[in-house]
Amino acid sequence: CERAHFEIGKLYRDMDNPEGAIKEFNKVLSIGGNNHDPFIKNKVLNEIEITRKKIILESKVRAMVAMILNKCNLSCIMCHIWESPWQASEKTMGEIVNLFPYIEDMVWEGGEVLLMKGFDDILQEASRHKHLKQVLFTNGLIFNEKIIERIINARIDIVFSIDGVTKETYEHIRKGGKFEHMTRNLNLIKQAKQASGGKIETYFNSIIMKSNCREIEKFVDFAKEYNFNAM
Repeated sequence: CERAHFEIGKLYRDMDNPEGAIKEFNKVLSIGGNNHDPFIKNKVLNEIEITRKKIILESKVRAMVAMILNKCNLSCIMCHIWESPWQASEKTMGEIVNLFPYIEDMVWEGGEVLLMKGFDDILQEASRHKHLKQVLFTNGLIFNEKIIERIINARIDIVFSIDGVTKETYEHIRKGGKFEHMTRNLNLIKQAKQASGGKIETYFNSIIMKSNCREIEKFVDFAKEYNFNAM
């Protein structure tokens, strides 16, 4: 199978046997219609170029972290990114979309990425590529039932930025955010995850600082309450 040949090829490479590695990688192209699949062809080419220690690559990027804007609906005390609003140009976003056929892992970061006009269409376009795994960083405050449904259907994992699990701490750090609004949306996501049979995973991400370090143990209980996969 494809995975076996890729893993064996990497083992040969680790054993300093480049020819054996390249032979295994090329075997992938003989399986089914892989020789006509742009994703598989690019992955094989990339592994071969790595094996040959190429400096200038013909293969396309296979993983990307895209910080596409710094516009945000919050003004958190530890973050000043929102002070100079900026977002990627249409040209840049078009270049990213053109790479979807080759990418395995795509991470979307901001600011608050869901504030970008037309971003929903980009998420849906990415979801058409079955090999592409998407991860979305968000504060979750502008979620609604429609957005959640689209994310679930597109199989996008979500990383929630949450720095306090009590109303006082959360609203002190995340200026402009409402604790009740955030927990309401987490409940909606929890219900949607259960209804979907676990199509997506959710993660709880925090910056630890003087104002929240005494709540770390409570973070664990909070993560369990809202069915996060990890924190």
